[in-house]
Amino acid sequence: MADMAADMEEELVCRRATLEDATAAKVLIGDQYREFDHRYGQYSIKQIIETSYFSVTVTNARGDVIGFAAFHDCPGLTRDIPSSAWVKYIRDHYKTENLNASNTLWMVFFVAAEAAADAVINHMFATLYTTLPDTDHVLYPLPAQAKPFSPVAEYFTALNPKPELAKNPNAFAGDILWSPRVDVIPDLVIRRGKVEDYDDLMPLLLAGSGVLTKMGDEFYLEELLEHQDPLHCVLVAEDSETQDIVGLMCMSSSQEDQHYIVKHFSCEPYQKLKRWHTRKEEDQVHGNKNSFRIDFFYLNGDYECRAVDFLRPAFREFPFAEYCYIRPDYCDWT
Repeated sequence: MADMAADMEEELVCRRATLEDATAAKVLIGDQYREFDHRYGQYSIKQIIETSYFSVTVTNARGDVIGFAAFHDCPGLTRDIPSSAWVKYIRDHYKTENLNASNTLWMVFFVAAEAAADAVINHMFATLYTTLPDTDHVLYPLPAQAKPFSPVAEYFTALNPKPELAKNPNAFAGDILWSPRVDVIPDLVIRRGKVEDYDDLMPLLLAGSGVLTKMGDEFYLEELLEHQDPLHCVLVAEDSETQDIVGLMCMSSSQEDQHYIVKHFSCEPYQKLKRWHTRKEEDQVHGNKNSFRIDFFYLNGDYECRAVDFLRPAFREFPFAEYCYIRPDYCDWT
């Protein structure tokens, strides 16, 4: 136990699981195999590693396996929740919103050394959401015959059932547990930049850390913040809890730049940036312009997996555009 406590103070490593990890996972299960049968049904760890959408192993500084988990795009435990129609099943039987096949995974297995379980599950879920930034929710079907177990019981909450659940004799017997990404990695608050943000932003940019594109000789942030219009926009990202500024995106749109991209790059798969949809009447003034460019981007390294949070607000600022692109200097690719 003392060695395990010392390991918890060391840096944990979370990596993709390999078939060789199956033996170590069985060691972690030990003599609790009957309880694991109740939690996950009849399972083969090797098969889970081979077939799951995402499986991870956590090791300590000595390389010892102290945790394993697997996630899939459908529930793997029971036939009572249809694999091909689980979204409809959940929506019909539980009070929930925003769960869909694109943003939700199912946890199909979890085991960890007891003394390190809290640290392990934290590391696993942070890795999951960082690696798969479109994932916003994780579900786990806890069967009625299985007892709630730590740390899953503390990490998940049960979905509230609808009256329809009690009326369905073939419904899953147990609880559907839910864990949202925002409990691990909060959403960023994206807003228009203000001139007052300049003093907070420049020290971050000059520090040179995090995700940072090159500042050109013509980069004058104060002017960009001051002179925004329908073709020039600055977005700022804030931590939703601390309100600290953690990101910046400067964008612009021009017909000339779009022509340059089409002329010098292979844009055939994107219809040479021509429109796919009919333009709204109020956007006719923009002519054939159908894109905008990210001129500069900064994001604190602790939030790099949330770069996707910028995209929807960015497209809202350029409602006439169907495409967005960024042009790093060639030296940035090396």
